[in-house]
Parts: sequence; C-alpha cells; structure tokens
Amino acid sequence: MVIDFELHEGEWGRGARRMGWTDPELGMVHYRAPFGEDWTAPKGTLGEVADLLHADCDSVGVDVVILDSYTTATSTSDSLGGQAGAQEFYSGIARINRPALVLAHVAGASGKFPDRPFGSVFVHNLARETWALEGAADETPEAAWEPRNYPPDTMALELRCKKRSAGL
Repeated sequence: MVIDFELHEGEWGRGARRMGWTDPELGMVHYRAPFGEDWTAPKGTLGEVADLLHADCDSVGVDVVILDSYTTATSTSDSLGGQAGAQEFYSGIARINRPALVLAHVAGASGKFPDRPFGSVFVHNLARETWALEGAADETPEAAWEPRNYPPDTMALELRCKKRSAGL
C-alpha cells in the first residue's frame, strides 16, 4: 500500500511504469491519500488515521506500506525537528503494524549525505533503519572510479545506510 500524504498518485504511477511495472503488478498496489478527495473517512495525519489504515491493510491483505512523506504525515509544527512529531509519527507506524518504507526529504540547502539526513535526531533515532538516496552524477569524486556509460533516460543512484538497529 502506498499511503500518500502529498497527493502524488500520478507521480507514483509514472515512477512504477518507468521501473517496468506491468498492469497486473500495478493492480497489486493499494493507493491511499488521507488528505485526498477520494478519502471517505475523516481526514488527518498519520497519528489520526493509523487505526483506519491498519484495518484497511487487514481487509485488503497488505504486507508492507510505503509512506510519502514524513513531514506531511505529522501534525506538529516541529515535524522535522522535534520529539513530539517523531513520537506521534512512530506511534502511527506501530499501530499500522506493517513493515514501512517512509520517505523523508532533506532540506534543499543540505549537502550530499548529511550527518543528520532528516533534520532531527528524534526521527533518526526512532527509526529501525535509515538510508540516504542521492543521484550519482558522473562528476562526483565518489563515482570517479566507475565508468559511466548509462543508456539514455537512466538515472544512477547512490544508496547509503545511515543507521541499522537490531543487528541487521
């Protein structure tokens, strides 16, 4: 299930198609937008709709959720900087009771792979794992050792683990 607090259904569909997903594969994805026009339950942040999403996941057989994005799914003014926002968010994730991939955006002024990638020690500390994803441009020193002969319309990505808990 994609739980999209940013209302980017078309973006998710286009991205899946670019990755080569077929119509039957796309049909397996349940899209939910808790702030969207099609959402018939009370609208709200993740903390407010987590129990509804848990029941929804149970009813349609969802094994994993993708949540887009951390900032828009929280209600407190300190969503990318404070303890209250992080605790509210992770309480909601726990109540959905599914493995979750959560997107959290880095501020535009941040350098590549910052030490505090999500702006908050609380967000980082409460997560089981955090990863940073960045485009791997030809001119970066980290990529200089590898030849870059990518086909047109291909994006090279660099993924770095920022934290792992529980011996993973």
